[in-house]
Amino acid sequence: DMTRDELSIRMLNSEEEIDWDNLPVGQSIMIPGDLLVELDPLNLKERINQMEIVLEKSENSLLRMEGNLKTTELSAALSLKVVKNNHKLAVMAQEKMINSTIKNQIKADRGSITNLANQVEQSKEQMAISEAKLKWYKELEEKQFLSKMKLREEQLNLTKERNNAQNLRHQIALAEAKMEAYMKYDKVSLLNQTELAVDETTVNIEKTKVSTAADLRDANATIATQKKTLELEYERLEDLKEQMAATKIYAPSDGTVVYFSESYKEYGPIMDGARVHRGRNLIKLPKTKSLKVELNVPQAKRSLLKRGMKAWVQVEDVTLPGTLAVLGTNVDTNRRGHTEKSYFKGEVFIDSSNFPDA
Repeated sequence: DMTRDELSIRMLNSEEEIDWDNLPVGQSIMIPGDLLVELDPLNLKERINQMEIVLEKSENSLLRMEGNLKTTELSAALSLKVVKNNHKLAVMAQEKMINSTIKNQIKADRGSITNLANQVEQSKEQMAISEAKLKWYKELEEKQFLSKMKLREEQLNLTKERNNAQNLRHQIALAEAKMEAYMKYDKVSLLNQTELAVDETTVNIEKTKVSTAADLRDANATIATQKKTLELEYERLEDLKEQMAATKIYAPSDGTVVYFSESYKEYGPIMDGARVHRGRNLIKLPKTKSLKVELNVPQAKRSLLKRGMKAWVQVEDVTLPGTLAVLGTNVDTNRRGHTEKSYFKGEVFIDSSNFPDA
């Protein structure tokens, strides 16, 4: 019904759970009566528009916050996955250092020492051969079967073998010292470094868990705050709409509008643009079916009347049909007063609902 304000219709049906955006076919709703009075809404329309803009911005902010929460959740999951992977790599590096790098280095050093020792043994054998050979050469040289030059060459070869053996023993000493230093310092340092890397990645996992949990709490708290703010803004908007709807006063039931007598006497008839105050009674809307005329029936006339009899009620120049609905059977003691006359209470209900504007 486009002649009724939508806000007023919704307020009248506020106790019903109605989806106003998707009204089903056959949905029953109450429609206000005729518009009786419309108050000036002042700046309510502007305030409603402003609040709707505020609500739209708040809803967009809430959507953005919910999107940020999802992003934070994804980032938190990725960050935790990264630090866990770093921890896994650190553990693997530690295992590799213990089971491969250090063992291979020790094995290589021991192999080098063993190889040098073998070379020393070979050098000893070669020197023994050279010494025997030199002794034989000396005997031949004394018998003049060998030249001194040949003897000199063999002496020189023996000196080289001795120097080589000495050099190999020196290399063995260096290699053993190097291996000892590796076992005492380098091995411990490498193990400490890998252990520290594992510990650091373990701490990073816990730090990431704490940090991401705090970020998620902040994001959820921000969303909860925004939702509460949104609820308050919805309430403010509904309050403004109710105020707007209250500026239009519709007839709650059938009746004829009459001026409220006291207001009429003091302020005169209500005209367009008239100023009214809070609590002032403006009009009355008596139900036409309940309009009645109270009668005081003299005792002498009581026997002539019966309930249900038709009557005519004259109000100035207006004649209205009615029915005698109430007729007392006992004397109305409230009407005796100081006279000796007796009266019976009676009531004539007006049957018409078509009253002139006056």
